Amino acid sequence: MSTPTLDRPDLRDPSTGRVLPLAATRPLTKNDRCDALGSVPDAKGRRMRPGTCGVEALVRAWIPRVDRPLYFRGHHYRAHEPRLLEAGAFVHDERDRVAPAAVTQG
Repeated sequence: MSTPTLDRPDLRDPSTGRVLPLAATRPLTKNDRCDALGSVPDAKGRRMRPGTCGVEALVRAWIPRVDRPLYFRGHHYRAHEPRLLEAGAFVHDERDRVAPAAVTQG
């Protein structure tokens, strides 16, 4: 596998030309979890409490001024997409790696 170089256009923010951290461009892994707010069960799986979704993420949005990635499941990304793009987010989308029926459900 070749080493990424700074000349590759996919390593630069398309709006500013700024070099993106490798964390913004690497493939997503099973350890990348959705950051969207939601309700999660407590340790015994009964009560719901505020927290993050925590499901495996399929989309990473890197907002340069935040300078850290935000991870989303498909349906959470769709809900936040307009605001993320307005904020100039660089989006790494891997929703196509799941079955078409799962993509429509998120």
